[in-house]
Amino acid sequence: MNGVCPDDTQIALRTQGLLAASATEAFDAHVDACPRCYAVVRELGSLASVERSSSDDGELDRDIADPVPEGREFRLGRYVMRRPLGAGGMGIVHVAYDPELDRDVAIKLVRIRQGAGTDEQRQGLLREAKALARLRHPNVVNVHDVGLQASGVYLVMELVDGETLTAWRRTSRTVSEILAVFTQIGQAVATAHQHGLVHRDIKPDNILVGVHGRAQLADFGLARAFTNQTLANSESVDGEADLGHTQPGTLVGSPRYTAPEVFAGARADALSDQFSFCVALYETLYGEAPFPGDSLAELSRHVRAGNLRSPPLRLRVPARVRAALRRGLATAPHRRFANMTALVRALRPRRWGAVALAAIAGAGATAVAVSALQPSPCPIETAQAEFSDVWTPERSAAAKDALMRAAPTYAAGVWQNIGPELEDYAARWVTAHHEACEATHELNVQSSELLDRRFACLRYAREDLRVAMDLLAAADESVAEHAHLLVDRLPDIGRCADLVALQSEGAPADAASSERIASIRGSLAEIRGLVSVGRHTDALDRITPLASTADALHDLPLRSEVHLMLARARTDLGDHMGAEAAAKVAFDASIASGHWENAAQAAIRLAYSIGQSPARSAEARVYAELA
Repeated sequence: MNGVCPDDTQIALRTQGLLAASATEAFDAHVDACPRCYAVVRELGSLASVERSSSDDGELDRDIADPVPEGREFRLGRYVMRRPLGAGGMGIVHVAYDPELDRDVAIKLVRIRQGAGTDEQRQGLLREAKALARLRHPNVVNVHDVGLQASGVYLVMELVDGETLTAWRRTSRTVSEILAVFTQIGQAVATAHQHGLVHRDIKPDNILVGVHGRAQLADFGLARAFTNQTLANSESVDGEADLGHTQPGTLVGSPRYTAPEVFAGARADALSDQFSFCVALYETLYGEAPFPGDSLAELSRHVRAGNLRSPPLRLRVPARVRAALRRGLATAPHRRFANMTALVRALRPRRWGAVALAAIAGAGATAVAVSALQPSPCPIETAQAEFSDVWTPERSAAAKDALMRAAPTYAAGVWQNIGPELEDYAARWVTAHHEACEATHELNVQSSELLDRRFACLRYAREDLRVAMDLLAAADESVAEHAHLLVDRLPDIGRCADLVALQSEGAPADAASSERIASIRGSLAEIRGLVSVGRHTDALDRITPLASTADALHDLPLRSEVHLMLARARTDLGDHMGAEAAAKVAFDASIASGHWENAAQAAIRLAYSIGQSPARSAEARVYAELA
């Protein structure tokens, strides 16, 4: 191991007997020569033995309780478990194979200790895992599936082609490269916080860096569900136990990255996430922890006292980054940044410009040179202006009044549900537009072409909201009755930040075609609104001629969208043969253009339409499986 101390994953794998044989000899040799690592491994090894011996084997599932050694396989539901990939305080991660979708996945096995509160912990884990599965962000590891076992929970996640930040950092990295990774992670955490999700265990081993530099955060929110205990309830805080004295189920998060208020017994929140993020960034930049302490008790004292180390001089870190770290690592939570978005902005390079020298005429005049901060190329006001004609307090009030007139007996309840959702959608749109601009013009982590695609995606989402607001402002009883569908079916703004999905949609069209495509997509937004409020005949009348126009443009993504909407309109009116024909066109165009989301939707339409004929049930089942 060349004198480098093993990371948390290697230690966990070794203490559980899962480290590859080729690495075990080097690991053991290092531990024999390193007193600190020896203490950590000894402590974790004894805890693992206690954990296994104290469990009720009759209540444990072998699939969760016993990780898969190298060279052995077993099934977990439909998944074939192949080999261990990593380990940590909250479970073992395996590489597995999904035969139904013919792809490799990563499966985290999270085991619950048996005893009082076992069911509560299991259900808590399941709730958090489901919440994580709903979070879609390009810098968060996607959760595909969640399963419940007697002894714990398993999460089926995308298999990231990359390495942990801990391993990535072992190769010499520039400050710019490190900041680019943490900017991506910071934006992911900020988005999650806006949706009410807190990570609670941000650390380098939970950050994965892909082969193309894309960073992703794993294990979002699982620390809270894993235990209801805090560090203050752990005997490890007040004793002199080593930092390794952290058995699964006793700590919320990893001690080295834990905020002082959590050490003191408070519940982890967005501000403690910010603290953990800054510890991880400091450690990655400087190669050492920001607070001293080789034992948990010693570390706790230093963290709670705010005894921040002076950063080493061997690495030139910009002053703005040092200042941001000092603020993010403040002992008092209210002295940190207001949110993660503010912290990420503070980490970005400032663009300074020299203001012309001003000579003051007259006797004894002195020439004064001043410099000023240039305006940001992405002011939030620009994003707000892009949206100002779609969502305003006046338009909101008009929509509410129209609903009240259309359905006075129940419209108040309808608005109570959809009003906040519309306001939140508008706020998320503005944030997404602002972040898209910053990614290209301030952070330099995104090409101009990708920016154009993100802006186009956001424009289409804006048009859908415009149509929704227009329909609500002229609401009749039918609109009032379907208002919740109108809001529920608004496009997912998060997709406009999914760079992988946006890049898969083929090359952008030329300028002339782009204008016609934009016009057709504007019409599609209006048609989607008509379908949502039950005006199916009007929708079919509008979409039928539009399909011919889209076909003539030879733009496959557009063709898939238009024919998918045509299939939906025909289905709503009971024309299953017509819906099948349109859905087949949509399916073929989606496959050809790599628009997998539309391909899945078209396959669902085909399964439904074909399934109306009992004699064709086998054919319908094929499309259902494809979907």
